[in-house]
Amino acid sequence: MKLYICIISLLVFYSNNFSQNNYHTGLTEQLNTANNTTNDVYNFKTESITWTEDISLRTLYSSTYKSNDGQVKAVFSKKPVNYYNEKNELIPISALLTEENDRWIAKQQPFPTTLYKDASFSLSVGNNQNIYFGKNIHINNRATQNSFEFTGNEITLYNIVTGIDKQLIFRENSVKYNYVVNNRMSVNANQNLIFYEEIILPQGYKITEDKNHGQLTGNAWSGDLLVLNNKNEVVCTIFAPLCYDANNNYIIAGYKIKKTDNKYQLELIVPDSWINNSARVFPVVIDPLINGPTAQWTGGYIPSCILPATYADSILVTIPAAVTVTGLYVTSSFYADPFTTATMGQGSMYFSTNCANSQTFTVTGPNANLPGTAYLDSFNLYSPLTCCFPESCSPTTFYLRMHLGRTGPGTGCNTTYIRHDPFTTQWPFKAVVYGRTAEPYNNQWTTPQNPICANTCTVQATAFVRYGVAPYTFSHPWTNTVVTQGINNGCNTGATNYQFTLNIPNCPIYCDQNYTSLTIPPPIITDACGTIVSGIPAITRPVKIAPDISVNYDSIICSAENYTITLSSCVNNANINWGGNYTSGTGNIQDNVVNSGTTTNTISYSAYSEINGCYSDTINFNLYIEPQPQAAFNYLPNPVIVNVPVIFSDNSTIHTGTAYAWNWNFGDSTSATIQNPSHTYTQPGTYNVCFALTTNEGCLDTICQSITVIPAEIVAPNVITPNNDGENDLLVFSFLEFYPNNELLIFNRWGTLLYQTKNYKNDWDGSKYSDGTYYYILKIIDTDKIYNGFFELLK
Repeated sequence: MKLYICIISLLVFYSNNFSQNNYHTGLTEQLNTANNTTNDVYNFKTESITWTEDISLRTLYSSTYKSNDGQVKAVFSKKPVNYYNEKNELIPISALLTEENDRWIAKQQPFPTTLYKDASFSLSVGNNQNIYFGKNIHINNRATQNSFEFTGNEITLYNIVTGIDKQLIFRENSVKYNYVVNNRMSVNANQNLIFYEEIILPQGYKITEDKNHGQLTGNAWSGDLLVLNNKNEVVCTIFAPLCYDANNNYIIAGYKIKKTDNKYQLELIVPDSWINNSARVFPVVIDPLINGPTAQWTGGYIPSCILPATYADSILVTIPAAVTVTGLYVTSSFYADPFTTATMGQGSMYFSTNCANSQTFTVTGPNANLPGTAYLDSFNLYSPLTCCFPESCSPTTFYLRMHLGRTGPGTGCNTTYIRHDPFTTQWPFKAVVYGRTAEPYNNQWTTPQNPICANTCTVQATAFVRYGVAPYTFSHPWTNTVVTQGINNGCNTGATNYQFTLNIPNCPIYCDQNYTSLTIPPPIITDACGTIVSGIPAITRPVKIAPDISVNYDSIICSAENYTITLSSCVNNANINWGGNYTSGTGNIQDNVVNSGTTTNTISYSAYSEINGCYSDTINFNLYIEPQPQAAFNYLPNPVIVNVPVIFSDNSTIHTGTAYAWNWNFGDSTSATIQNPSHTYTQPGTYNVCFALTTNEGCLDTICQSITVIPAEIVAPNVITPNNDGENDLLVFSFLEFYPNNELLIFNRWGTLLYQTKNYKNDWDGSKYSDGTYYYILKIIDTDKIYNGFFELLK
C-alpha cells in the first residue's frame, strides 16, 4: 500500500526535550506531559563524536551506529530510514542537497528532489519522470525575482516582490514552501492576494481535487490537490494552503487550476476579507506543501480511541549487546484533522513497554483549540520504559508501544478526527536507543597529586568505570590483586570505582635529581562481556627526591681514643640525624669512650637523612671499643753488662685481639720491631728503653724504663780510711750493686777469716780492726767470677 508523507509547516515552538505541533495546517504544537514536567536528556557533544554505521545491521526500518567514544545508537522507525537503490543495496535516506552541474539534487532517497537556479524545483515520480513546480511565478500579476540563499536544506528568496519572502524546505520526497507576507500590502478594495505559478507534469498525468480533504469555497477549492499518473495512481499531493498570522489566526486558502497541454496554471488565492482584515497581525505565512511518492510504509495510520481507551501500535526495538541504555528517545505525533471539528487539545498519547508506562503527552495553552499536528520530538523515556531490562551481553528485543486516545469528537476508535498520520515524515513514530559500552568516567584514572618520596614504593590510584555490563573486573600490572565488583540493574549506569594499592617497580630510588614524576600505567578493566575499557590514559604523580645516607668510619676504636664517624647524604642540604651511646645529634659523630674492662665494648648507632619530608632508610652500625693492651717487658741479664747481649722479652697483657706490632727503642739510637729482641750495649751508662705494643685492632700502649749498663769487671778498693771524712770510709766494690747475689770473705795477713757475708752491700768499715794489710775474696754467685786481692786499712 502506498502512502504519502507530509512534512509539518513552520515550527512555532521548539524544545530540546519534548514538543507539541500541528502539521498539515502549518500550525505546530509541542506536546506537554500530563504533569507539565520535563525529562532529563542524555547530553553529549556531537561535534566531538564520530558515528560509524554498522552496515551489517541495516534494515529498511532501522540503523545502528557506533561512535568513537564507545556509544551505540540504534534507530527504529515505523517509516523507512533506508531504501533499496537500483543495485538493490540498502542506502540511508537523506534529503541533503548536493550540487550537480547547474542544479542541486537530493538523490539519496527513493524519489529524488531537485532545485534549479531559477528557484524552481522538481519531484521525481519514478521511471525518470519528474513534476516541476515554481515556474513563472507572479504575485498579483507582478513577476518575482528568483535569487536565493542556502542554509542547509532551506532556501530563502527575499523580496520576491516587495514585502514578500519565499522559503523552500527540502524534505524526504517532498518540498515544503512558505510565502511570508511581512507587512500589510496596499491593494485595491476587495482584491484578493493571488499567487500564480506553472506546474509541468509528465505526459498523461493530471491534477485533481481530493474530495476527502477539502471543500469548494466560492469558486476555489479549499483543500488538497492530488497528482495522478496515467494509471490514476496518486503520485503527489499538494496540500491545502494554510494561511496564519503572527497570532495563529488562520484560514485555508483556495486553489484554482487551469490546464494547457501538460502545463497547469495553479493559483493560490488568499481572500481579501482575511488578508486585509484589521485584525491581521503580520507577518502572515501562506504555507502549502508538495509531497511526492513515498517508499513503502507498513505502519499506515494509527487510530485514536475515546479515552480512557486507547489504540496501540508498536515498533520492535533492540537494545544492542554489551551496552547500558543511556537513552530511549521517542519521536511521534498525532494529527487533529482541520477538516473536522477535532483540535490538538483533544488528543493524548503515551508509550509503554513490558516495564512501565510513560507519562501522558497532551497539548495545553492557546493552541490546544486549534487543529494540526502535535508532536513529541526526541523525548528520553528510557526511565521507566527500559528499567526492567538488565544489561546483557546479547541483544535485548522488546516492543515499544504507542497509545493514542482522544477526549472527542465522535465515538469509538477511528482515524477520522485524531490519528497518527503517515504523511508526518518529520515526526513519525520512531525510537532511538542510545547505549554505551564500558567506559571510564569522572576522573577516569586518578591518583592524589601530593608529591610522594622517591623511596615510597606503594601508591594508591582509583579507577572509575560505568556502562557496558556490570560487574567489572579490575586488574593492574603493578599488583597481583584482581577484584570484581559492580551491580547490573536496568536504568543504572553501573558506575563503580576501585582503589588500587600498587607496588612501584624498581623502587626505591635514591638521589636521582631527574626523577620528578612517576608515570602510572592505566588499569585493565573488563565488563561482564569481556569488553576491555579503552582510552584510559596513564597518569602521573609528583615525586620528591629521596636522600640516602652513608657512613665512613673505623669500626674498631681503642679505649679513650677520640673518634669521628662521618655521615653524608647524596642530596645537598639534607638533614642528617643520629643517635647512640645514650645521646643523639646531627651531622658527624665525634666522641671518646673509655673501656676499662677486659672485653670489647659494643656501642650501637643509628642514622638517617631527611629533606623536604623525604627520609632515607635508617642505617644501623656498631662501634667496637677495645680495651687498651698493657705493655710490659723484662730483660736478662740484669744488670746489663757492657758488650754482653741483653734479651728483652715482651711481657705485655692483651685483653682482646693479638699483638700485631712491637717497637723497641733501646735508648742508644737503635731500635727493633720484633717481639723479643736481643741488644748489646757497648758503653756503660743509664739508658731509657721504651717499648710500644700495637694489637691487631690498632690499640697501642707504650712503657719506658731506665736500665743501667755496667762495665764487664768489678773494681776492688785498695785502701780503707774509716775516719768519717766521707772518703774511703767503707770497703766499696764498684758496680757490686748490680750483683746482689754475692759472697764476701775478708782475711788478715795470717789467713784468719775475719768477716764473711752474703749479699754484701758495700757497708764494711773495718773500724774494729787495726791498721794493716787484709786479704778479701769476693764471689759472684751464679757466675764464675771470683775477685780477690789485698787492701790497706789505715785509721
